[in-house]
Amino acid sequence: MLEQEIGKQFEDTGKHFDVAAAASLLLGARSSARVAADQLADVYSKDFAGPLSGELRDLSVDGACIALRAGIAIGSVHGVSLRLPRGRVDLPAKGRWQLTSDTEGLVLTGISFDGALDAQARKLNKFVQNAAGEQAEFLGECDGFSDLCTDDLMSIAQASRYRCVPHGACIYRQGDSNPRDRSVFLIKEGSVSLVHRVKDARNVELTRLGRGGVFGGRGFPLIAESPNVESAIAAQRTVLVEITGPSFDYLRMARPIIGYRVIAVVAEMYAARVARLLERFGSAL
Repeated sequence: MLEQEIGKQFEDTGKHFDVAAAASLLLGARSSARVAADQLADVYSKDFAGPLSGELRDLSVDGACIALRAGIAIGSVHGVSLRLPRGRVDLPAKGRWQLTSDTEGLVLTGISFDGALDAQARKLNKFVQNAAGEQAEFLGECDGFSDLCTDDLMSIAQASRYRCVPHGACIYRQGDSNPRDRSVFLIKEGSVSLVHRVKDARNVELTRLGRGGVFGGRGFPLIAESPNVESAIAAQRTVLVEITGPSFDYLRMARPIIGYRVIAVVAEMYAARVARLLERFGSAL
């Protein structure tokens, strides 16, 4: 069935194969550009008399990820109200998925918009493009990305999501191998301490990263299936720009050169931290 859909994509584009569309079909990803966003949003459910307040984590013209304080029945969602800088946008919506974020203590809820009017779609698109431009500017400040062109930075921005981490929260823990740790993080606000526990006896801080710092779980999080080699702890309230594993898979298929660059940056950062660890504490490991 999936092969037939991809084949139809090929036919409908006049023998011009749309790589991004094919990647979306293969991975179940949103085909439209999305970007990290933190505006307030209200979710309407048939199970509640009033709206449930939440915060956007990412937004596209056809859907959003919204952080709520508690889970709800996905099938009960029928609308959403987005509080964007240029005014509120009220949309019919459907719930698609839910995922508990232990780090934030919130429930991430995937929402698809069900029949946005042209004027609403234009407002959403304008916000997404402006936000992507702002994110691209930030990404250009980050370790390893400063020499990328604006188009490449925009591509990375359009695979991003926010994660807001309270002071002292563990983003991922050394030794764990949870598939959900397969993310790359860039620090937008705050700072993160990367800690390695030596022989179950003492914690060694490898480094403390501030704005623009890049790190990820699972060692080489995008290419290796291995346990985390370090713990990442928020040294203060921290806002992260996250590229999740599925988002990276889409980016790697749709823009393979950019995907390779992200891998190279994270691998280089990781290798440098391991080298410092061996230099300082090699005899104790």
